[in-house]
Amino acid sequence: MDIQGLNDFTKDNMRRSATWITILVITLAFLLIIFLRNQYLLTLNSLRVYFGIVCIISSVAFGIGFLSPLPWLYSGNHQLRANVFRGTLQSLPFNIAWLAIAYSITFLILMDDAKGIPGPYIGGEIDEHIKYWQWIRGGVANVVIATIIGGLIANQGVEKIEKESMMKSLNQERLHGLQVQLSPHVLHNSLNGLAELVHLDPNKAEQGILNLSSLYREFLVLTSKRYSSIGEESTLIQKWLSIEQLRLGSRVQVEWQWDENLNAIKVPPLILQPLVENAIKHGVTPFLQPSVLRIHASRIPDNRIVLRVENSGAPLNKSSTRSWGIGLTNLDSRLKLIYGELASLKLSTDGTWTLAEITIPDHYPMWSR
Repeated sequence: MDIQGLNDFTKDNMRRSATWITILVITLAFLLIIFLRNQYLLTLNSLRVYFGIVCIISSVAFGIGFLSPLPWLYSGNHQLRANVFRGTLQSLPFNIAWLAIAYSITFLILMDDAKGIPGPYIGGEIDEHIKYWQWIRGGVANVVIATIIGGLIANQGVEKIEKESMMKSLNQERLHGLQVQLSPHVLHNSLNGLAELVHLDPNKAEQGILNLSSLYREFLVLTSKRYSSIGEESTLIQKWLSIEQLRLGSRVQVEWQWDENLNAIKVPPLILQPLVENAIKHGVTPFLQPSVLRIHASRIPDNRIVLRVENSGAPLNKSSTRSWGIGLTNLDSRLKLIYGELASLKLSTDGTWTLAEITIPDHYPMWSR
C-alpha cells in the first residue's frame, strides 16, 4: 500500500465497532490483572497513579490495534502489504517509537520525584524506585508483541481487502452485463413501435428511425459509463419520448414534475428510462383513449430521492406487480448491486393510475472517489 492506502485502511479500521470493543476488552483485562497482582494499588488514594496506569495500558492496546499493522501494510507501491523482511524492518523501529512515547508520557505521570516511579506502583518493593531507562526497557516485550500482532492484523486486513476487491470486480462485471443488456432491449421495443408507423405514415417512420439511430449511439455511450446524472437521464428521456410521440401523437400528454436542483446528482445509467418505457408499453400504447404520462423527481427526508413515473392509461394487471419484464427486472438487479437495501423499486396503483417508483440515497460514496 501507499500512504493513501494506509489512510483508507486506518479510517476503515477505526469505523469498525469490533476493533474498539477488542481494545476495550484488552484494556479492562490488563487492568484487572494488574490490580489483582498488585493489591497495594487499591489502597492508594491517588487519581494521578490510576490515570497513569490506565494511560499506559490503553495506549499499548490502542497502538497494537491501530498502529502496529501500518508498517506491515506499507509497501510503497501497488502491493497490498510488505514482504516479511521489509515488514519486520519497518515494524521494529516504528513500534519502538510509539511505545517509547507512550512509556515516556506515563513515566512523567507516575514519577514521584527525581528518583523515578515508586516501586509499589508497579509491584516492586516499598523502598524501590524505577528509573527512566529501567521503565523503558520494560517495553521491549511489547515491541515484540506489537510486531507479531501487527503482522497478523495486517494479514487479516489484506485478506478482507482482497475479498472485497474480488466481490467488487464481480459486481462490476455483472453490472456492466446488465447495462449492456438494456441497449438491445430498448432498441427492440422502439423498432417494434416504429414498425407500426411504417404503413400509416412512412415519413414519420423514417424520421423516427433516423432519430432512433442517433439516440441509440447515446444509449451505447451511457451504458458504458459507471454513472450518469439525473439531468442526463432527463435529457435522454425527452429525446426518447419525442420518438415515441411520433407514433402516439395526441394519445399521450407528458407532464414533468421535476426538481431541477437534483440534476447534478450521480445515479446509475438508465435508472428512470425503463420506468418510462414500461409505462408507454403497458399503459399508454394499449389504451385507445388519450392518457397522461407524469414524470416526477423530488427529494424526501433522510437524504433520499424519489423518481416516479405515473400513467393514466391501461390499468395495471395484478400479475404485473409480481412478475416483471426484462426492463424492470434488470433495473431492480442493478439497484440491489449498487445500493443494496438502501434502494427500492415499487410498482403499484392509485385509483386509475399506475405508479412505478424508485427510492435511492441522494449520495453514493463510491462515486465521489
